[in-house]
Amino acid sequence: MPANMAIWEFWARVNGQWRIGFNGRVALDWPAVFQMAEFFGAELTWHDYHKLAALETETLRRDREAQKRE
Repeated sequence: MPANMAIWEFWARVNGQWRIGFNGRVALDWPAVFQMAEFFGAELTWHDYHKLAALETETLRRDREAQKRE
């Protein structure tokens, strides 16, 4: 959706900022995400946070499904 393009573009920038455990990704590194937002001059709103958290949750869900198939 066009209304989500800005957060999707930001997601593409921060998608490498993950906390990693023994089984792979465990969570976004939120302090790094907020620092990158500051660096890029993005003012994240409460709604943006929830959109990023939804993307995080979906990514982690897909990771778990892929691990089960392996």
